[in-house]
Order: sequence, then C-alpha cells, then structure tokens
Amino acid sequence: MHVQNGVAFVYSLNSPVSMRIEAIITFMRELKVYGMPFDFDRSAAYSSLEAAQFRDLVLGEPRHQTKRSPLLQIADLYLFPMAKAGYDSS
Repeated sequence: MHVQNGVAFVYSLNSPVSMRIEAIITFMRELKVYGMPFDFDRSAAYSSLEAAQFRDLVLGEPRHQTKRSPLLQIADLYLFPMAKAGYDSS
C-alpha cells in the first residue's frame, strides 16, 4: 500500500515515477537485519520496530511475484478493495 501512496503523491505533482522492485526487496531484507533506519531515541514516539521484530513478523523472504500467483489475484480482487474502502469515502 505504501508504494501506491508514493505513486499517487508523484502523480499529484504531475511527474513520472520509476521504481525498482529490486530496491524494495533489498530494503525489506535490510529491515530484517538492521531494523528501521532511524535513530531509536529520536523516533521513540513512532514506536519503530527493531530487526528482531521484523524477523518475527515478516514471514519468509521477499521476492518478486507475478500476477500469475493465485494469492496475488485474490488480494487484487478482495483485499485491495476492502483496504481501499477504509480510505475512500465514495
């Protein structure tokens, strides 16, 4: 959902966007090793997660999936509209 928000923001600026899936996958792997890339003392109000928490909560290794995956098809058909309903007042 965060990628969608980023793209929507760039769209509001009338600017193109390019993404590298590899960079997102690398970031997710680094979260499991190093945790959030913030100073924990200065970001304490935001309750940043530590690396061990990411390892416990994020199952498996991040990898690229195509729309051929049945789970992604279910997410597109059911979960995305349900999540969007919480943000969209129409």
